[in-house]
Amino acid sequence: MLMTYMELDVDKIENNPWQPRDMTTKKFKEGVGEIALSMVYNALINPIRCRENPDKEEYYQTASGHRRLYGARTNGWEKIPVLVVDLTDAQMKLEAVVENEHQKRLVFEERLKGLENIRQDPPETLTEKEKQKLINKEYGYLATLGRLTGLTREYIGNLYKVKEFRERITEVKGTFDFDYSPAKIDATFGLASDEEQLTLLRISEEQSWEHRKMRTLRDGLKVLTPEQQKAVLEYMDIHGTSMKRSLAIIQQVKEGSQPKEMVVRDDFKKILKKFETIHKRLKGIGLNDYRPLASRWDELYTVFDSLEAEIRRLRTLGGTQQ
Repeated sequence: MLMTYMELDVDKIENNPWQPRDMTTKKFKEGVGEIALSMVYNALINPIRCRENPDKEEYYQTASGHRRLYGARTNGWEKIPVLVVDLTDAQMKLEAVVENEHQKRLVFEERLKGLENIRQDPPETLTEKEKQKLINKEYGYLATLGRLTGLTREYIGNLYKVKEFRERITEVKGTFDFDYSPAKIDATFGLASDEEQLTLLRISEEQSWEHRKMRTLRDGLKVLTPEQQKAVLEYMDIHGTSMKRSLAIIQQVKEGSQPKEMVVRDDFKKILKKFETIHKRLKGIGLNDYRPLASRWDELYTVFDSLEAEIRRLRTLGGTQQ
């Protein structure tokens, strides 16, 4: 690869158009301040890498070294040493990710944006078959992205899982207005459904559980059936159980027993479901006047009232007995 060393006017060097990093954040500006101070005392040890701007004559685009470029501007430098390299658009997209990954600077959205830039426009170093796998997300594309960026296949796969989870929730609920970290979302993968994942996420926020604790809980829940997962999470949600108590309940359910409160709640739900079925059937045959059946309804509502009272009592107890 041909490289030319020269000094360029700072004002003629632009950002990488595929740079995934948000350069308006406080974190980025603090990093620029540190770099600028270092450059005052040590000058510029490593030149930035640029390519000629294909659309603007005598202008250049930064491939790597954005903070050094901003540091030079902060210090009022007019010129800066650079290595001008002949890079394609695909190579520019790849450099934008690799440079940031080496220094662990990207957040979830930025990292995913960078990976998508590479996936949609693969570098020329790949074979045609590898390019098509990337573009079409075919089997093996995660390994190829990992080889290009230095990230593990599992890590990249989880990034895409988080993205897809957010999209599914947005499609169902119209928005994804939850401020859950990707690490926490990742810690819920493996549960029976999106609904169970959301319940665990909500509980984790209320309990201030970090993602490592959530993984421990998730691994315990995964051995249960979908119905058991739902029941245990509902119980945890209602009673605000501690991590230790939650794991104990999972073990109880796994061994075939469960807290009395869960049994009462399940019985109530079965009766309520039966009531709803009867109600629909009566309406289906046009019987909207229930007065001849009033005594039977009164009996049923008595059962509902007693069960609801018991559940309220047990909820109160659950608030103090973790």
